[in-house]
This record gives sequence, structure tokens and C-alpha cells, in this order.
Amino acid sequence: MANSLYVTATEARSGKSAISLGLMEMLLRQIEKVGFFRPIITVNKESNEKDNDIDLISSYFGLGIPYEKMYGYTAAEAGELLSARGEGEVLDGIMSKYDQLEDECEFILCEGTDFASSTAAFELDINADISKNLG
Repeated sequence: MANSLYVTATEARSGKSAISLGLMEMLLRQIEKVGFFRPIITVNKESNEKDNDIDLISSYFGLGIPYEKMYGYTAAEAGELLSARGEGEVLDGIMSKYDQLEDECEFILCEGTDFASSTAAFELDINADISKNLG
């Protein structure tokens, strides 16, 4: 059995979060330690803003995983790294954070990017690349 599932969409406001909630409910009935991971989140880290989906799923299901372990980069961090070092470096960093969470969990539900920014083409590509590299 695979130890991860990647949920993504092709546009913003597609209902991906509702699907993730239902999947997490189902997974936790079968598996004791389920993690939740988002590769890129759209938040302002300086204002201590949190990703709504991570915050909702973590608190509702009482996952007990530190917030910082549940995402790869903020959109700003990913953009800076993409400009400086390229997409491969962004992907490597995301997979490194994912691998750390994988060490603590039996299964990881991974929710793709929001498509809320102007980088939709990049987000579609990175979602495809991440899903190919999981597990």
C-alpha cells in the first residue's frame, strides 16, 4: 500500500480543502499516525500568519505535528529560491521537508498549492513534479 496521497487541483477555489478534510477523516479511521503536508503555502511569514488548511486540519484532527514541519516553503521563499537557484533546488527542499515528516508518520496526506498567486503555470508544474517524487 502507498504511504501517501497527493491532492491537487488545476485552479483556485476548487474544493480541494473539503476533499482533504474528508480524506483525513477516512485515513485516521484506518491509520494511527497520519501527517499533513503542503509543499508551498501562501502566507506572510513576517506577520505570523498561518496557512488556513494546515491550521484547520491540524487543529480539527489534533495531529500533534509542529506547524513548521507541515509545509515546504512559503510562496515568497519558493519564489526567491526559484530565481536564485532554479526549480530543482525548490523541489529538493520540498522533498527534504516531506522526508522529515515521513519519518514520523505512517501515512501523509499532501495537499497541493492554492493557485492563488500569479504563478499558476509554475504551481501546476511543481505539483506534478512533487507528486511524481513522493514515496
